[in-house]
Amino acid sequence: MASENVIDTTPSAEATQLDLVRDLASAIAYLADELDEHFAYEFDGWRGNPADVRSRHIEVQQERIRDGLLRMGWMADLISERLNGDPCRGDAEEWLMHPRYRGAKAKLNISSTTESTNG
Repeated sequence: MASENVIDTTPSAEATQLDLVRDLASAIAYLADELDEHFAYEFDGWRGNPADVRSRHIEVQQERIRDGLLRMGWMADLISERLNGDPCRGDAEEWLMHPRYRGAKAKLNISSTTESTNG
């Protein structure tokens, strides 16, 4: 006789399951964030010998991996946020733009906040 998985649908079980999904989505987003930081700077500006097709192939593969990580993190943050969790980065702009963009944006936000406070 095959055993069947039975999911308890009482309110407390649903809350526990949603907490689990929220926490897993958050963990996925933070892992994607960590891996993105590694790939963004590890290979940024690295260009193998232009004549070497193999180095270009490796570079393309690394960018594809990083792109997948970014989209995965963004989707996990969407899940986490919709379940009232704490998103790692937040919206698509925060996930899909290069860390330099996010850094420049943060500096601009700090400057405008300082100017409005001092003005």
